[in-house]
Amino acid sequence: MDFGHEINQNIQILSSSYTLNRMKLKYIFLLAFIIILPIFILAFIPYKTLIRLELEITEVSFTSQEPIDNLFSFENSYNKIKKISVQSYDSLFYYEDDLKSEDNFVLATDITDKITFYDAGINSIPIEKEATINIRSNKYDSLQYVFQISNNRNPIVFKSNTDSLRLKVNNEVINTFDPIVAVTPSEKMLKMFVSMHKKTPLEEEEVIAANNILFQKNINGKSYSSIKSGTISLLDISKKYPITQNSSIALTPDTELQVMNLKIKDGKIFITLEGFTSKLYYGLNRKNIAPSLLFYLSNNNFLLTLINTFLIILTFIISIIKFSNDGK
Repeated sequence: MDFGHEINQNIQILSSSYTLNRMKLKYIFLLAFIIILPIFILAFIPYKTLIRLELEITEVSFTSQEPIDNLFSFENSYNKIKKISVQSYDSLFYYEDDLKSEDNFVLATDITDKITFYDAGINSIPIEKEATINIRSNKYDSLQYVFQISNNRNPIVFKSNTDSLRLKVNNEVINTFDPIVAVTPSEKMLKMFVSMHKKTPLEEEEVIAANNILFQKNINGKSYSSIKSGTISLLDISKKYPITQNSSIALTPDTELQVMNLKIKDGKIFITLEGFTSKLYYGLNRKNIAPSLLFYLSNNNFLLTLINTFLIILTFIISIIKFSNDGK
């Protein structure tokens, strides 16, 4: 009887121990779930990180999110520009005095006419909000650039650097006397070919808010990367990616970045953009290299130091409480 009673006691002890271990295991799994679930969620939460793109390209297009007073430093640019050709416009006319004069002389109203200016500078290229600007270097002429400006109604103003402005409408040469010539863009697009003198760069000094940013060139109806070289910097986590020729970079159309610098020189276009984005696709496989919130937190040294300090203090407090309880 005593032997049977002892066996029953042992079974009860084992059963109690098993139940206790199961409860402990349940709490361990629950604790692990509570810890892992937030980490899992953080891994899928996008983080708007501050990026900087510094690129050398052959073509770029973007949509202005604010009016631009004057695209590029074209004022007093007579010594920079050798020849300007304009296509796709509503009308082209000149004033003998200034743009406030009501007496103007219409030179052309046919959008099929090609107008070429010689020895002339561009006074200004004012850009409206939500106008689309495309700039590309001409592969046949390293000193010629093509500007396509869409959804922009602001007139572009030209002025001679000599006593008379020499221009050609199709093949007919026209000499005017000290005029200011204004070209009104068409609703769809104005196309302008600008040929530069050697080593006379143009540089946009105004910061431009832009979206719909594309680094692509069109060849025979197909789109290819227009990137020659550069770097992508993820400033929040101090990470850099070197960019090689023909690399692919894609942003979502609604991503708004600041064009900090835009420079044209010797057949090359240089652009620097900065801003916040949670989606930055890089490479042929279009991998999103913008960090998740978890990746950002795990690479934030200050935050990690703060968390580690908190855990050390918490462990120290728990040890003191446990030691106090054990002493009672």
